[in-house]
Amino acid sequence: ERTAQRVLRLRPRWHNSWDILLRSTAALGDTARTQLYLRRFREAAPLPVSQFYLIRRDILLENYERADAALQPYLDSPRLDEIGEALWLKSIVLRNQGRIEEGLQLASKHPGPEDMNLATIALEAGNAALALPKLRARAGGNLSYMSMSLQARVRAWNATLIGMAMVAAGDTAQVRRLADTVEYWGRHSLYGRDQRAHHYLRGMLLVAQSKDNEAVPHLRAAIHSPTN
Repeated sequence: ERTAQRVLRLRPRWHNSWDILLRSTAALGDTARTQLYLRRFREAAPLPVSQFYLIRRDILLENYERADAALQPYLDSPRLDEIGEALWLKSIVLRNQGRIEEGLQLASKHPGPEDMNLATIALEAGNAALALPKLRARAGGNLSYMSMSLQARVRAWNATLIGMAMVAAGDTAQVRRLADTVEYWGRHSLYGRDQRAHHYLRGMLLVAQSKDNEAVPHLRAAIHSPTN
């Protein structure tokens, strides 16, 4: 919040500062300030604010009923971009409320080879075997159109997700190699999470070996943002 306020003093008409402020107040559950900052954001935004942007803010505020109602029309949209976004946000709404079985049913009705909805909800349901093929398909996608730094970010994150699912499945044989892969790509990514993610896999590997004390420094080093 201090950073956003400082930016506002330098660039009072820049709408992204209001976005940062409304996200932080939404995460704090401060509905009144969130609505105030949302009005300021909409006044400053150079383009119309999309419905999905508003839905995401409702999810942050845990206003799931309103988010659910706003998402409903998009779940039947003929546009792939709209239904894709709606399914992702609907999955988050269901997961955040602990409605795991409904989330699985929703994802199963709309299958895809790289379906992160199904992969994520399957992990939360304790079914890592269902998640792994989806995560591997996602990792095998074409990245050649991306910049090298963005490729590194995607490769580091995809390998982290696969390692996470393998640990959950009790198959740790390849996790050490994946941790090395994440460390390599993380060094080439500009995103702080990627640079630390290999510690997460190393820590989880130690947890799987019942070496909790040795895991603690790695898991602590893996934290990129203590609030996110």
